[in-house]
Formats: sequence, structure tokens, C-alpha cells
Amino acid sequence: MTVLRAARLALVLAAFLALAPAQAAALRLAPRLAGRIQRLFCLLCARCVNLELEVEGVPADVRPLLVVANHVSWTDVLTLGAAAAPVCFLAKSEVAGWPALGWFARVQRTLFVPRGVRRAIPAVNRAMAGRMAQGEPVVLFAEATTGDGNRLRRFHAPHFAACRDLLAAQPQVGTVFIQPVALSYVARDGLPLGWAGRLDVAWTGDMAFVPHLRGLLAGGRIVCRVAFGAPIPFRPGDDRKAAARLCAARVRALRAPRRAGDEPTILNRVQSA
Repeated sequence: MTVLRAARLALVLAAFLALAPAQAAALRLAPRLAGRIQRLFCLLCARCVNLELEVEGVPADVRPLLVVANHVSWTDVLTLGAAAAPVCFLAKSEVAGWPALGWFARVQRTLFVPRGVRRAIPAVNRAMAGRMAQGEPVVLFAEATTGDGNRLRRFHAPHFAACRDLLAAQPQVGTVFIQPVALSYVARDGLPLGWAGRLDVAWTGDMAFVPHLRGLLAGGRIVCRVAFGAPIPFRPGDDRKAAARLCAARVRALRAPRRAGDEPTILNRVQSA
């Protein structure tokens, strides 16, 4: 098992070293190619850390677009990057200084948010609006922190104001779309994850990254279900708090057990990228 973990870690590092510089260059030279590289990179890394994706629904093909998801673990970035690229993310500012992960975040053109500094929110929202206006979907983890994988936390509304800012800056746009996405870690090693199993997969509180990664590598394949909901239109005069509540309700519904006959798309092969 120790050899297998080391091999997986080496594979993650090799993929990062090979693809991260390529993606950084593609962002400047060929944005469409950058999205494909982002998807391939995230899918490779997901495979290396024992993740398999089940995808229900499709990423919205409308712009401007804000993608709103619940948050369980740092692996959510891999799953959404693999399923919905090209996208950019919001992250707390501390992430920028983390070894390797900070560089990865910058390559993904992540927008960093100072934690607990409310006066910084308007500038972040303007940056989000600018990205969306350029046709780049922005992913917002609206719970503002990771949960335990069993319950949704309250969806915070301040960054929904980015939709209002975009409409104010470019009134000709008329509508910004918000797509709710539910992330559910549902199985491990072929067996359904119960309450305790989801706690093991979640990355919560002050849990260190390396022990959590070791835990992922120690067990069997983990299945993450990524469920895309229908886009919600946000128009001039709409309320950001109401939008946050509606997104929370949609994500909660999307996290419900899959109905019989609903077959997911399995993203478990590099060729699918």
C-alpha cells in the first residue's frame, strides 16, 4: 500500500509538472485549448487521488455564467474542473501561499478573497463580473467553507452581487445566468457512503492537507456525483439574497438520491477528456 500511495503521489506530481505550465501558456495563447488542458489535468489528478466522477446534467451553454456549488473538500476543484472546464474559482487568499496548491490555483486564474475582510468583497465582485463578461464561468462555493458532506451550510449572498455589478456595468447584457451544481460523495470501493463515510471523505475545519490526501489514497475508489441544475436567470432588480436562497434549495434538491432510470455519465477514463 505504501508503494502504491507513493506511485499515485508521483503520478499527481508528474501530471502537475507537465500540464500546469502548458495550461499557463495556453491561457495567454489559446484560451480554448486552455480549457481542454484544465479538464484533462483535473481528470488525471482526480484519478490519481482515487476519485471517479458521475455527471448528471450538463454545464450550461449560456453566458455570462456564475456556477454555484456546495463545498465538501479541496477535491471539489478537481471534480468541477474535470466536469465543467473551462472555469475559474474563488478561493480564500491563504491558498495562494500554499506549496504546489497555490501555484495550481494561480494557473487556474483563481480569484483570491481575503477571509473576514468585508471591504474587499466589492473589488472581488467586480473581478468576478469582469471574468463573466469575458465569457468565463466563475465557480462560487456559496457556503464559504467546506461542510461535512452530509448537510448543506447556509449559502452566503455577498458574492451573488457580482451578477448585479455585471448588469450595471453592461446593461446591454440583460441577464446573467446562475447554474446550481450539487457535489455528493456517494460511494467508496463499490459500497454506498453513509454518514460516517462522508465525514471521512470531507475536508473540514483545520484538517491538514497531507493526512487527508493519505486517507483518500488508503481506501478504495471514491465516487463523486456532480449534478448540474437548470440555469437560473438573474436580471436587473433581482435580489442577491433571494438568488442565494433559491440556489441553496436547488442544490439541496439535486443532492437527493438519484431516481431509477437516471443514468449518469461516468468520467473515469482519461480518453473522455
